[in-house]
Amino acid sequence: GVSTKTMVNTGAGASKAPVSFVLDGTFERDANNIVVQVEKEGELVEITAERGRVASKIAVSPNYEWCTEKQDIVDKYPNFSKYVSEPSFDIWW
Repeated sequence: GVSTKTMVNTGAGASKAPVSFVLDGTFERDANNIVVQVEKEGELVEITAERGRVASKIAVSPNYEWCTEKQDIVDKYPNFSKYVSEPSFDIWW
């Protein structure tokens, strides 16, 4: 409902309801194996998830409280860095 050049849900512009989608298939518990693409400058670009790197894609619950635009996820969730470097269900960020 907005131009592809318009930032949405960043706290500084347009606001829209979240978009839900269903993955049709069987996947391992590894988010790296789920292909997610976004449109950038008229082309589809695959979003990656590399261990130990800043998250480009992340699976969260529907009630996840998103960071504000330009807010570092580690400032909001201090245990996130440890979780990324040592993934474990014992570390809840």
